[in-house]
Amino acid sequence: MNIIFAELEQKAHNYAASTFIESHGKQAEYNRLFIDKFAELIVRECMGICKKHPSRYPYNNWNADAVAPHLVQQFEEHFGVEE
Repeated sequence: MNIIFAELEQKAHNYAASTFIESHGKQAEYNRLFIDKFAELIVRECMGICKKHPSRYPYNNWNADAVAPHLVQQFEEHFGVEE
């Protein structure tokens, strides 16, 4: 597993565990909290990559067909996954 995923997983676990303890929930509630937070953190990582990316392309020259492959490559490198 990519170190980024391991860090995000730990953050999601910490969030779910603290919320779970406070709410005295059941295992299903912990699982839901964990999955929701893990997904949110992954999306936030992707958003961070996208926010950095446009600075390399002036808005008047922005072309989705040209930019998308670069974003895919950055996601692959960041998360250590391939298509």
